[in-house]
Amino acid sequence: MAATVGVAAIAGAQAPFDLDPSFEAYFQNGGIGSIVPLADGDVLVSGNMTFSNQLQPGGRTMRLNPDGNQDLGFVVSGVGGGKLVPWTDRYYVGVGQGVQRIWPDGITDDSFPILEFDPYIHLLQGGDYHVFPDGRLVITGTHALYDSIRGFVGLYNLIWITADGRLDTTRVHRRGNGDLSKMRELPDGKFIIGGGLTEFEGHPVGNIIRVHPDGALDTTFQTNASWFYPAFYHPLADGKVICTGDVVFSGSDDTLHVFRLLPDGSLDPTFNNHLAMWRTTDMDGIAGVSSITPLGSDRYIVTGGFDRVEGQFRGGIAVIDTAGYLLDEPLGEVGCGTFWNGFYNIGLIVGIVSDPQSGYYIFGSYHGYNDGTTNDVYQRMVSRLYGLDVGVEEEPVQAGAILSLAPNPATDLIRVNFPTGAGAVNNLEVLDITGQLVLSARPTGQSAVLNVADLRSGVYFVRLITAGAVYPASRFEVLPH
Repeated sequence: MAATVGVAAIAGAQAPFDLDPSFEAYFQNGGIGSIVPLADGDVLVSGNMTFSNQLQPGGRTMRLNPDGNQDLGFVVSGVGGGKLVPWTDRYYVGVGQGVQRIWPDGITDDSFPILEFDPYIHLLQGGDYHVFPDGRLVITGTHALYDSIRGFVGLYNLIWITADGRLDTTRVHRRGNGDLSKMRELPDGKFIIGGGLTEFEGHPVGNIIRVHPDGALDTTFQTNASWFYPAFYHPLADGKVICTGDVVFSGSDDTLHVFRLLPDGSLDPTFNNHLAMWRTTDMDGIAGVSSITPLGSDRYIVTGGFDRVEGQFRGGIAVIDTAGYLLDEPLGEVGCGTFWNGFYNIGLIVGIVSDPQSGYYIFGSYHGYNDGTTNDVYQRMVSRLYGLDVGVEEEPVQAGAILSLAPNPATDLIRVNFPTGAGAVNNLEVLDITGQLVLSARPTGQSAVLNVADLRSGVYFVRLITAGAVYPASRFEVLPH
């Protein structure tokens, strides 16, 4: 990447994916693995971060102001480092091998004690976790369980935790012959989980499994993944799932980084499962893909540790079509720079998350970001980008131009009325409270009806993208069904 520095103030309309240089975080080392953009413009971040300015303490979880500076009103401690999940007025955060819960000011929620304080749980190998609406958790990994009569019961890979931080003795905990790692809830309530195991609950399995909501193995799903380092799953409406990470399937020496599975677990032959991705600086060529995010209805943004895709420079971020082939637009040859972390040069974009107000954030472990026009070497670990209205310059929206939603709260259908003079609609997007895109549509006319019956209860944001503007997001709530 070139060494020019572009940090001039942004003026006028912005092109898609333009960097916002008014947001600069002064992290020097480490990296960010999870973020939650907040409604007031602040950003909650979790990872292992140190500042270039030693007067500012580093930490595992902290809050950044809208300009990227550390928010000193947030209590910084060693709590955190892992995945952040909002829950009611608090946040769950991954901590070492387990999970803790914190208040919005960073103070630990004592009503959810450290899991290791439970005498019936000993966490051995951390994994992933999922939060249910009532605050309960299901956790992957490898964990030793005990009871008051038999003492040690065994090693388990899928365990349930109550909302007050105790082992849920009403549930059947599950185990296999290896660790379980990344998990994702599917629209039907089942879970897809990756790990390193060949047997689960007495059944032979590949390294990617699907389980029922109670954790029992779904035997209608079978993969022949012989080695798998999972990162992210994107379920589709037709039952297929796009997976990212590093995987080798039996009978092939090729390591796959983005691939699509059919509902029965087999590779989808209509998808380009062999997209070539690698690193050319250190890291032994490892080029895992860490996330995949829909871009409208016909493309995906993929992020990861790669700097080459199909021989073309892509610094940790690229766009592919729905068949898995690399696209040049809207990003082209852009991306993040690298830094020496004491062991090797690292340049990794972990993910991209929508800001409920406008724009997007990218985050990971990197120094510098080039959006194709501005190459800002002062970007560190998290950067703010403008919107994704591809090929159209975005113009400011006049005051009061908001979306009208009814009913709000909703249970199944919600009508969205567009502002007068909104013009041609390109896309209508629904984001969850973490900024993840959960629903999109391309309506015609001056209103649209969205079916939100399949969304879990909670707070969401809907925003309108037209040929002339990205309208501010409007908040609505989905009630329990």
